[in-house]
Parts: sequence; structure tokens; C-alpha cells
Amino acid sequence: SKAEDCLVILAEAQAYGRIQDSAPKARVVTVQNAEELRQCFDWLNTKVFPGKGWKPKTIVLDSTTEMCRMIADRVGPADEGDWTFKHWKRYDDACMAMVRKFRDLPCQLIATFLDETSGSDDGMTYRRMAVGKRSMAPKIAALFDLVMWLDVRDKGEENVTHAIRTTGGTFRGFVLEHGKGHPALSKWLEASDHPPIKVNEII
Repeated sequence: SKAEDCLVILAEAQAYGRIQDSAPKARVVTVQNAEELRQCFDWLNTKVFPGKGWKPKTIVLDSTTEMCRMIADRVGPADEGDWTFKHWKRYDDACMAMVRKFRDLPCQLIATFLDETSGSDDGMTYRRMAVGKRSMAPKIAALFDLVMWLDVRDKGEENVTHAIRTTGGTFRGFVLEHGKGHPALSKWLEASDHPPIKVNEII
């Protein structure tokens, strides 16, 4: 997909400038709470896709972690220590439904997540999507055809490699000038249309 065919639904308003700098032709909508997120979906589902005007070929949810936090604010007390089983069930169902609804729109969906690590009894450190509850991460991952993890590898003063590890163990990657930050959104959109590259092509 090209940037002009992309709609970014942004849950962190402070990132608006970064998105505009990296993909000035992309359309950006900001949401501040779960109700605005629902209204955004309804607008796409009932106005944009059935209509005759512009339609996105790719929707980016950025970040889905923050959108899940918005849902948490709606379904339970501010202190999760006060949540009951019913609160967690309502949260799980609402988050899954939100992601599934956007996924089922007639376009490509890219959902970004923050990540978190946790240890285990076998001494391993595991990396997973930050979605509020450990058991929900694999459920959300199962909604997607491909799950990728971003690795940033500093190769010295000349460049930085931003690599995406896929669930199959392969990578997609871009080499940027040092200090340029994350790859332009247009680069990620381009990569989503092509198969992963081999590890030795980027390291």
C-alpha cells in the first residue's frame, strides 16, 4: 500500500507530528477514549466503505495497547486491583471485539502494540504484546495472519538497522542513516506487501 491509501487511527495524540513527518500523505484520525474509537469504526463501516469516495487500503491502529487501556477505563475501576472476574471478562471481550471489527473491514489492517517481557519457571524470558493480561496476548495474536516484533540494531555511527522478526523466525528490515529514528510509515506499508527477507540480508 502507498501512504496516500493509508488511514492511521492514532490513540496517542503526541505522536501526530511524527506520523505527519514520516508519511505526510497518510490520513490521520486521533481518538481519546473508547467511545471515540467506536465512533471511528462506525464511520468507516457505515459511511466510508459503503460510499463512493476515498477508501483506505490499509488501516493502522497505533497503538492498540493504548486503545485497550481506553477500553479498560470504560469497563472497570481505575485500580485494576479492584477488578472482579466480571470486569476482566468484559475487558477481554471488548478488546477482542474491537480488534476483530477493524480486522474484518475490507482492507489491510496493521495493529501496533507496545511489548513487555516476563520471566518463567524455566528461566526463559518471554516477550509478548502488552494488552493488560497475559492470557489475552495469544488470543489477539491469533486474529492476525502475521505477527512481527521490532528490533533496533545499532551498527555504529553510520547506520541503524530496524528489523522485524516474524513468527516464522525470518526478518524484514531497513537500514537507515544513524539518528533518523524509526523508518517512514511508507516503508512499513511497502514491507507489508512483500515476503520477509532472510536474516543474512540485513545483518
